[in-house]
Amino acid sequence: MRTSATMLLLLINLLIIQDSSAIDIPEGVYAPKEGGYVFADYPDVFDGFSNEGLTVEIWFYLTDFPKDTQEEWILIDKPKSYIMRLVSKRPVLPQEVVCEMDHMVYFSNGGLGGSSAYMSDDRINSWVHFTFSMQGKGSVQTTAFVNGKRISGGGSTGAFFASDDPLFIGGREGHNSIKGWIDEVRISKEYRCNDFKPERRFEANRETIALWHFDEGNGSNFYKDSSGNGYTLYTGGTTAVDSKSKSATTWGRLKR
Repeated sequence: MRTSATMLLLLINLLIIQDSSAIDIPEGVYAPKEGGYVFADYPDVFDGFSNEGLTVEIWFYLTDFPKDTQEEWILIDKPKSYIMRLVSKRPVLPQEVVCEMDHMVYFSNGGLGGSSAYMSDDRINSWVHFTFSMQGKGSVQTTAFVNGKRISGGGSTGAFFASDDPLFIGGREGHNSIKGWIDEVRISKEYRCNDFKPERRFEANRETIALWHFDEGNGSNFYKDSSGNGYTLYTGGTTAVDSKSKSATTWGRLKR
């Protein structure tokens, strides 16, 4: 009896330790609190609709997933232009699918067009590389990749509006922030359509528009652009300090 009780206590302690280690935030990442996000307020810089194209890459780590049909976790959003988000799964999907990753562009009427990828349970508590690439004017070609493998593409969407709204990462006013971490975001002037091996740490090249490593660590008021182009990210929502008054006024008072 004593041996069984001892084994049970050991098992409980192991589960507590594993659960604790799973939520420890590593160095050099951004972990948004609920209602928090980072943003880059540089009008027209990150629009994807051109003949040369735009590719957006992100490394993220989920510690949970959206379960309610009303939840919309923002990975990257350029309102009126394009969005990468996590939503709860449809009931008809297999049990191992826990949520869906939407990658879409905004239509001129405010609607969205694009596709979704399935997030299986083995991608929770692990690093995932997600890429969304788009090209064209009027009609837009899009391609998406998960961990370097093409998951959708080749289709064409309708007309769009170019956007002068900020670029949001990890959340947005009126939407859910992700539960997890973001480490590496790169935006490039190019259109990608073939499988590739993703870099774990991005490097800047001649196509790079902006590159954020988040080396400043969680809780920083800003994250510098390592491309050399000066497109600093600032914190917003519940985690922010009023570090950029123009954007703070436009997108809500930044609070401690």
